[in-house]
Amino acid sequence: MGRIHAASWFQLGYGERIKYVVGKNPRGTVEWAPYATFVTDLDIVLRDAEVDTISVCTPTSTHSDIAIRALRVGKNVLLEKPIALTLNDALAIHAAAESSSGILMLAHVIRFDAGNERVLSEVAAGTIGTPLSGRCRRMVSKPANANWWFNVNESGGV
Repeated sequence: MGRIHAASWFQLGYGERIKYVVGKNPRGTVEWAPYATFVTDLDIVLRDAEVDTISVCTPTSTHSDIAIRALRVGKNVLLEKPIALTLNDALAIHAAAESSSGILMLAHVIRFDAGNERVLSEVAAGTIGTPLSGRCRRMVSKPANANWWFNVNESGGV
């Protein structure tokens, strides 16, 4: 998911501004983040005053710790879904966001999908009548190299 976030930032014109990629095993390069420095220590990023936004694209079990730490130092946080493994962790993230100068946004991208926007505009225009119900399906493949995704303790499960 981190590569998808980097590609999206790149497409928005921010690829050259991605300063860091943080991971357990830095891999060297990401084509959409040509000037990024690979680090294993999140604190380096959190201490850097030039960093204003952090994309959190990690196993769900790590979301609360990373998001809360980033919000406490005033970073904006784009947090992958689901927000957390537990309601208590989600509430703690919410509390950190409420008291932070940074902004928290969950990466619920489907709401911005062109197909969904089209259906909404056609319903609003009355083009397709008055819907009584709707059904949709989104098919995705499992993340590459993401064994944590199948571990309910790490991902929360489907």
